[in-house]
Parts: sequence; structure tokens; C-alpha cells
Amino acid sequence: MALMFILFDIVQYLVEEAHADVHRTNKRNVTCLNMAGILGHLQLIEYFFKQPGTDINHQTNGGQTTLHYAVIMNRIDAIKLLLSYNARIDIQNDEMMTPLEIAAVDLREEIVNYSLNVEDMVRVRDKIDILELLGASLLCARHELQHYDRGYQYLMQAMVLRMSNGIEKTPNKPISVYKNHVECVSIAELESIRYNSDGLRLEALLICERLLSSKNNMELLDCIRIESWLCYSNSEYERGIDLSLRGLQFSIINDDMNINIRHIRDRMSYISEVTRDIGEVYLEILSFGNVFIPTRRFLECFQLSIDRFRRLYRKLLAAPEKVMQIAHNYYMNSILFLIYVSTKISFTSNEQEQLCRLIQWINRLNILRKFDCSTLLHLFCHPHFSVKISQTEISFLCADAVKLLIECDFDVNAVDINGNTPLHILFRNISDSQLTIAEKILDIFLRTNRFHPDYVNKQGKTLLDCTENSQLIELFKRKVILSLKCQCALRLNLMKINHESYLSQNLIEFVRKHK
Repeated sequence: MALMFILFDIVQYLVEEAHADVHRTNKRNVTCLNMAGILGHLQLIEYFFKQPGTDINHQTNGGQTTLHYAVIMNRIDAIKLLLSYNARIDIQNDEMMTPLEIAAVDLREEIVNYSLNVEDMVRVRDKIDILELLGASLLCARHELQHYDRGYQYLMQAMVLRMSNGIEKTPNKPISVYKNHVECVSIAELESIRYNSDGLRLEALLICERLLSSKNNMELLDCIRIESWLCYSNSEYERGIDLSLRGLQFSIINDDMNINIRHIRDRMSYISEVTRDIGEVYLEILSFGNVFIPTRRFLECFQLSIDRFRRLYRKLLAAPEKVMQIAHNYYMNSILFLIYVSTKISFTSNEQEQLCRLIQWINRLNILRKFDCSTLLHLFCHPHFSVKISQTEISFLCADAVKLLIECDFDVNAVDINGNTPLHILFRNISDSQLTIAEKILDIFLRTNRFHPDYVNKQGKTLLDCTENSQLIELFKRKVILSLKCQCALRLNLMKINHESYLSQNLIEFVRKHK
């Protein structure tokens, strides 16, 4: 507490008179010196450094050194002091980022320029990488003219260093998502795109991919997403979608990557946001009427989203329930939205089969059922589930989505943790304005010939017991005829016939679900 309030005299008293242990760490393995770096308190940094046994390069559970913290908090004077104490500038944290790399992606130009000018501190090859990363980060994150110019100047400094030290750059293979742009390998090539903002951004994206794709941080993904936004705002929908796909591909490079819970949550949030971007763009394209719809791209995005969520979700199996719930919500909202959008798209028969396989894959993964055992059918029958898109509230109560899920073999009689079938959810929450959709959904369920309308939940309530809407009750009574199997189950319960010795376990369970 004394440290947090920067009361040096109290800290000194606690150490020298009360014999407080300055090397003791908290549960995150953070030392007093680490905290002094966060605060940028020069007197405390110097004091703790001079204590016997102090490790200037001590790393916390997240791999951060005091220098990492000083860079993150932009404490330039603290950085100068730490470097004078020979703090290592090449240590990576658990995002595989050094302090200088963090300074570059966070656009801390003063820190980068000071550090690179300290004699013999940074190798030439590393200087080139840091200058390229700083220039590329400026070009990706900021689109004002002055930032383009500064970003270009840093790239040119790096190129001059390359040429003067004979360090060649291996050019990338051209890919369409970056308009087949190839990284500049000479001063002349870089000069040729100086006033070409599009070319500079493409150069920057390629540099970020080269330098950041093996890292655990989010900067590369953010750069790609920003470029996709630019495309969408300029109505370059296909390229924007390709960039979103690129971002999803890079959201997980290696399943063995050492990423902690916070990083997993950040990546799941990213995938959720990109998925939403894609869904919104397809709805916008569909609103134009008779235009080309890149249906294959949509299915690629759908498949990649499911795969990335699945791979990240597996890493959270031992995480606290609160974290799992957050991840569950990211996944649920994304998948619901993509399925909703898919019902608005006209697919070929082969594409429709592929879509159905993807939805069946979601069902088999069973991720959505972890907390309350709700299926996608439950969620698409919930009148209050919605998402806000461009100031418009879109309801997930969707008959087309229900029809699609049932065609993909979802169980119409599946129950949640409270024993509610999807129609229990519908009947309990329906409003008069939603009766038309409710009727369509009821008809879809009845046409399956598998639906049991007299199932009771754990409170012993049937569908009719769950609603007070007279129009819905009348609709149900007019349309629903109980099957012979349901009538037999009701009769067994009504007459209290001892049947458990004569029926299979499945049939016994079936009888129990009838009032």
C-alpha cells in the first residue's frame, strides 16, 4: 500500500526498520521493483535495485520484466534508468514480445528512438525489425497523412540499414488478399510507393505478418481487421471478406502455443467480432437486392469460425466457470448470428449440404449445452434473443432457422437443464406481436412427426401450462393431435399402472415426461 501511494520514506522505513522483504512476490509473481516500474517512480526503482539479491530482469507469471512494465506504461525516464542498470531488452514475455517490440506496436516512438540509439544495446538485425515494426504499426493503425509520412520514414531507415549492412530481405509470395503486393526489397522499390497510401498499407500488413505471426499478441489481428473495415467502408466487400478470413486464419497459428486464459478470451472476442463483421456485411449485400453473393466465402467463414472457437474452447476446460461463461457467450452469439444470416442466403444444393454438415458439426461439438443444456433450437425459439445491427434490433426468433436446424437433425424434443423443450421456451415468453412466427414454428415442429407436445418440464408443466396467451392456447388446441404413443403414456400415468417392469428404460423415461 505504501508503494502504491509512492511514499518513499514509508517504504524505506518498512524495509530498514521493520525488515520487510522487498523480494517477496504476490500471487502473480510481481515484485516491488516491478510495481515501481509500473509507477515510473525513479527513487523507488533505484532503491529496490540496490537491495542485495535484486534481479533486475525478474519475470512475473505473465513473463513481464520491470522494463516491460515501464514500456507498457510509457515511463520513459524509468526506462532510461533501467537500461543504465543493464536491464535486458531482449527478454520475451508470454506473448513472445520484447519490451522494444511492445514499444513499436504501441507506437511509443520516443522509447524506440532512445533505445535504438544506445550504443551497442541492440543488434543491427533487431534494429531493422523494430524500425520496420514501428513504421508498419503507424501505417496500419493511423491513416492520417502525417502518420503515413512518419511510418514511411521508419521503413526507409530500416531499408537503409539493410542495404548498408548487406542484410537481404526474402520477398513474400504474392497473395490476392493483399492485391499480390510483394514486400519492397530495395530503397528504390520503397521510394516508388512513398505517396501511394494503399501500397504503404499493404507493405505494412506484410511486414506485420512476417514479424508478428509467431507472437501471442493481438496486434496483427487488429491490423488485418482495420484493413477489412476500410474495404467494407469503400464497398470492396469481397476483399474485405477475404481479409476477415485472413484474420480468422491467423487467430490460431499453433495449438501448442503457450497462451493463457486472458489471451484465449481476447482471441475468442476477436473471432466473435470478426464473425459479426462478416454477418453484417452479408446482410448489407443482401439488402441491395439482385447482386452477386459470395456464398462460398460465407461457408468458409462459417467453418473457420467454428474450428477456431472449438480449438480455443478446448484450452479453457480447466478454467474458472466465469471465464467459461464469457467464452460460451462469445461462441453462442456468433454461431446464432451466422445461422440467422445463412437463412437469408440462396445456396446451391451442394452448398446447402455443406451448410447442413457444418450445423451438424456444431451440434456434435455440444459446446452450447455446457451451462443450461440449451440447444440452438431452444435459442432460436426464444422470443427475447436478439442482436443490434446498425441501430436495428434483429430478433433470433426465426422460423427459417428452426426449419434449417430440424433439417440438420436437431432433436425437437431436447430438454434444457429445467426440462424445457424448445417450445416450452417459445410458449413461456411469446407476445401477441410474435404469434404469426410462433404459428410457423409450431407447424414446423408438427410436420416432423417426432415432436411430443405433451412433454412436461421439471416443474410438471406442459406447453399450455407455460402460457396465458389465449390466442396461442386456441392455436395449439386447433392444430395439435396427440399421437397414439403419447396417449398411451398419458393413460399409464393417469391410471397409475405399474409399467416399469415391462418396458425398456427409454420407454420408461418417455412415460415420465408425460403428465
